Amino acid sequence: MNAVCLAAVLVSAAILAVGARGGTPGLAALILGTLLLDVAMQSGMVANQARVHALRPDARSRLNAAYMACAYLAGSAGSWLGRVPGAGPGGGACARSPRFSPRSR
Repeated sequence: MNAVCLAAVLVSAAILAVGARGGTPGLAALILGTLLLDVAMQSGMVANQARVHALRPDARSRLNAAYMACAYLAGSAGSWLGRVPGAGPGGGACARSPRFSPRSR
């Protein structure tokens, strides 16, 4: 199941890249890519939780708490690390895009 989720995430990344074209097709690609990414990530989360719950059925609440805490911490770390490349003058990924850069206005 995780291989299917990974493939869906990669397909959604390709669809989201099409969204950079702008216009109506770009907006449609952003919507479709975001929905596919959400479904893929939620499917992966459910599959992983099923594996965790199968380890010890008598300790489901503790295992679920540990799993969700790790997932939250990993997401937080990813968000924090994602800001580092754009931490210089001018900011993050949007500032590097000519379309969103304050310098292009």
